[in-house]
Amino acid sequence: MTPQLRAAVVAPKVWDNAELRLLLLGPTALHEVTLTVSIRDDWPDRKSTLAGGPTADEIAATIWGPYRFNRAIDGGSEDGRSVETFRLTMGDYKPIALIRSAWPRWTNQDHWRTKYADAPVRIAVTCEHPDYEPWTVHLEVPVDIDEQAFFKPK
Repeated sequence: MTPQLRAAVVAPKVWDNAELRLLLLGPTALHEVTLTVSIRDDWPDRKSTLAGGPTADEIAATIWGPYRFNRAIDGGSEDGRSVETFRLTMGDYKPIALIRSAWPRWTNQDHWRTKYADAPVRIAVTCEHPDYEPWTVHLEVPVDIDEQAFFKPK
């Protein structure tokens, strides 16, 4: 009964904005689920390795990946790590606004952009249904510039 999701990040190469698209494919018995989506870092439990480097709080506040949720759209959290919970019916999809993640003060923009140029967006999707225990699905979603790829059968 684990929810089957299709996810894509559509991002034109010339803009800093992108869109995460989530589609509920099944199973049919679920019909509708409530989703909580959050951005995951490229690797967990990161620690500073630089003398006089970033603090633990600065490291935790950084989204270590190419995109964060847009605070101004879709109920994005202040830190850009999550969006408001929403319901999704099977066969429907939800677009969620993304914006490039901010590079931390101890690195430069060029290095940051190069590091995450082809990196996937890592997300955790917690799915809830009144008849079942919640599930958490972890996805690595590649960034694609083909707007129609999401809608093509796989």
